[in-house]
Amino acid sequence: MGVVKLSKAGHEQVAQEIEALAPQSITHFKDGAAAGGTGTSEALANTENVNAGPTGKSSNIHALLNTPGSPPPGPSGSGTKTSNIQSLINYFLMLNSLYYDILILGATGVTGRQTARYLAAHPQQSQFTFSIAGRSRAKLDTLISELSLPNSVPVHVVDVLNFEQVEAVVKKHKVVLTTVGPYVKWGKNVVRACARNGVHYADLTGEQLFVKEIIERYAYIASKTGSTIIPSCGLDSLPSDIAVFVANKVLKEYSRNSEPLQIDSSTSALEFEGVFSNGTVSTVVTAIGSTPSHKLSESLQDHFLSPVSGKPSPAPRLTYSLALPSTLRTVVGGYFLMSSTNKSVVQRSAGLLEYEVLTSTYASGSRAQKDQAKAIRERYGAGMVYEEFLRTNTSFMGALVTLGLFFGLSLMALPPVRWFVGRLGMKETSVIIDKQLAEQGRVKLVNVTIAEPSSAFPKGPVKVETTIAAKGDPGYYLSPIMMAESGLALLLNTSSLPILSSHGRGGVLTPAVALGNVIVDRLREYGGFEIRSELYYDGESRQVNGNGGGNGSGESRKSV
Repeated sequence: MGVVKLSKAGHEQVAQEIEALAPQSITHFKDGAAAGGTGTSEALANTENVNAGPTGKSSNIHALLNTPGSPPPGPSGSGTKTSNIQSLINYFLMLNSLYYDILILGATGVTGRQTARYLAAHPQQSQFTFSIAGRSRAKLDTLISELSLPNSVPVHVVDVLNFEQVEAVVKKHKVVLTTVGPYVKWGKNVVRACARNGVHYADLTGEQLFVKEIIERYAYIASKTGSTIIPSCGLDSLPSDIAVFVANKVLKEYSRNSEPLQIDSSTSALEFEGVFSNGTVSTVVTAIGSTPSHKLSESLQDHFLSPVSGKPSPAPRLTYSLALPSTLRTVVGGYFLMSSTNKSVVQRSAGLLEYEVLTSTYASGSRAQKDQAKAIRERYGAGMVYEEFLRTNTSFMGALVTLGLFFGLSLMALPPVRWFVGRLGMKETSVIIDKQLAEQGRVKLVNVTIAEPSSAFPKGPVKVETTIAAKGDPGYYLSPIMMAESGLALLLNTSSLPILSSHGRGGVLTPAVALGNVIVDRLREYGGFEIRSELYYDGESRQVNGNGGGNGSGESRKSV
């Protein structure tokens, strides 16, 4: 596998951001502690200890006492130590009243409204605070009234095209959840503000070119400020991403006493019932209407977002099929509109884990050795191939879906067609619609992951069948839940997060790599998701990891 180098434009953008940060103090409040930059570019390289989330109060107090612009420590000399400490305590209490945990940006839209509604009723609501932001104060006030939100919920009027406005609001929070898309038009300032200020970020984008751009511009800076940036935390592309993550976990658990099993192939079949999402419509219209054709072609390439290259996935085809070990039946389908987006995210997860193995080889120290051993156990495998499709009842219907999709995308090259399609999707909101979105619709993903041949398992390939299912409109109800739980994972479960998003490392990551088991457990416990895996291998019937599973005929199985 080869390492993909940062483009010249990416290097220039990073250099500009570092230069912009150099003259100013990089400050952010985390877990009751304040941290300040030194006002030099050298500070950026040392911000892990002061801007990378909960890193301990003592180091942050030390930074505060030695930072220009910090509150004065009080008169020098004996007898002032107690007053200095009290001054710091008062200062932190004052800061605590000015900062909030979660910012919902775009709260008055359909998905933003559902995000606010979900967080307001969350079982852990007493453990966090949130505020809402949008362009219209009147609409924000209406939202508070309709959702019966407390008057104490802060309201921010923000123009996302005005960076100063965005940064002023973002830096008062620990996590930003944004539903303002298309993200290539409206999302860059938000990511930039989060990366510069050590604020975590999650969104619902399905725009590969946007993700590529923020990787090149802000991944390095985010890694230095401890900001974890996670694009694509909704239907695009969290289910696909965590399905492979869970399957890999089962394979590694099953082979824990031998050489770890690596993934050979992984295929997902998806089913949906629900309203055609405005976000998906906007993504497609924007991509086709304003993106050069060579850029679109580039975004469809394998490993477009991955830091390492790998084996190519199968080319798109008229019909698809997938044999399910659980029933010994074959499901069929056609091409899925968002398959290239989801594939890119899964491949980025695989690439980040592979890159971690490669780079940890050169690290030293006991912690580095432990991290390397863990990285080796978590990697998917250099030869993994991933694809997915939209499930249909028959192969004939699958062919019609594929042909209809490609015909429709061809028509989208015409401006009048794009204008018409851009008017589709839901735009109205109400309490009645809120209830309908929760009760109508569903999503189901079935993934079959097959391990590479191994001498430790000579009786045939080891397979894992993973099912992810939930009730509710996929785009408007379930996507906000997935994004909200991603944000809560970053806020409330920091000690349980995987290597790449722990220890204040940050960067532009994926749902699986950044959140790991935490998001799986949260979606099960709070989000109403069914997530289960079954392992199949001839002649075996041992349960893996003991978290339940299904029954049925077919090959012998192990459940997780």
